[in-house]
Amino acid sequence: MKNSNTPGPVMISLKAVMAITSLGKSTIYSEMQKGRFPKQVRISKRRSAWIQEKIIGYNQARIDESDNQVKGV
Repeated sequence: MKNSNTPGPVMISLKAVMAITSLGKSTIYSEMQKGRFPKQVRISKRRSAWIQEKIIGYNQARIDESDNQVKGV
């Protein structure tokens, strides 16, 4: 998600990812290892972040899956 003041992708912390997805830390890392959750990007020697747009896309995919299950698709 970009806004006019941001030159590129918005990077967010694990804490923000947890708040956006309502997932816990261990679930996030477990799902990443299984290839079912966006991987983090190393932004410094001791810090990683996630691309906000990918996390929002992950959430939207879960919503779409849920909608399809309700519709019986």
